[in-house]
Amino acid sequence: MRCSSLGRPLGLALLVGALAATAGAGEYKRNETRTYSAAPLTSLEVRNPSGRVEMIGEDREDLHLDVLYRVRGRSGDQAMDLMGQLGVEIAPDEDRAGRVLVRPLLDGKPLFSRGAKLPRGYSVRVDLQLRVPRRVAVEAAVTSGLLEAQDLAGGAVLGATSGDVRARRLSGEMVINLTSGYLDLQELRGPLTISVTSGGMRLADHEGDAEITCFSGDAELNDITGNLTVSSISGSIAVNDVTGRLRANTTSGDIRVTRAESSVWLRTSSGFLELLDAGREGQSIDLASSSGDIHVTLRKTASLRVDVTTAIGAIRCRLPLEIETIARKRLVGVLGGGKEDARIETASGDIRILGTED
Repeated sequence: MRCSSLGRPLGLALLVGALAATAGAGEYKRNETRTYSAAPLTSLEVRNPSGRVEMIGEDREDLHLDVLYRVRGRSGDQAMDLMGQLGVEIAPDEDRAGRVLVRPLLDGKPLFSRGAKLPRGYSVRVDLQLRVPRRVAVEAAVTSGLLEAQDLAGGAVLGATSGDVRARRLSGEMVINLTSGYLDLQELRGPLTISVTSGGMRLADHEGDAEITCFSGDAELNDITGNLTVSSISGSIAVNDVTGRLRANTTSGDIRVTRAESSVWLRTSSGFLELLDAGREGQSIDLASSSGDIHVTLRKTASLRVDVTTAIGAIRCRLPLEIETIARKRLVGVLGGGKEDARIETASGDIRILGTED
């Protein structure tokens, strides 16, 4: 990527009143405020290898930046010198019209890049808050910091390593990647792809199809309007209220689902499966566990052909079935006319199927 300086800022204020050492800590702080014309801006890329990034979409046509620099070290003179070398680049991408890059600099070079290393015993943190036109597409990544985004309508690509991600009221196509942290998402609108490695996540009030992959972490998913696909390696999955097709699997963990309105496909290699308030019109059910119990509750209006099997375990069914097959390890029967199929199977575990009053 080749970048050059962005034109003259509309306004620039530099506050240095906080440039003083914290008693006994050797910490120095400096604030900076910038405002740039964003009329040609269509997309924004923000990279911060040491600190927080907060992006706020607003009804505006400029880009407003607030920066807090922090330097810690043993020598006040050296820390002051490093503080003077810190800055933030706001530059257009010459290869992509309308795209602007924002990133911290040390001595004119990207922070922590070759030639921009810190002396031993010193640390730097740069916190960025950006108020941007709501319409722009954003791409942002942090290391060892919090990434926050809200009220953006142009789509987003967000990433964090050793940090958390929080997003509110985003729309457009969204891709979110997290390594070692926690993901907290609310009120998203649009296609969503998520990858979480060594961390947990929560998604609430999402409209659009979502595809989620978790490696070593739990996923909590609430109020999803659209199709949902979730895959987890070593983690549990909880889903409450999903309108579209649901496919969820985990290699080691439990899956609990409440109020799924369309077809449900659940798999776990080692864990408990629970499907509550199932049996809506047109809903097929396919549940399987290699090692774990399965618990299902069905609405009294359910119309299913139920096929239940366990190789090692017991079957307990309290439903008014028209029995087709009954044996110690298998039960097949028709409920309410049997319009859809319900296949429930575990290699090692008990299966319990109950009715509800709804």
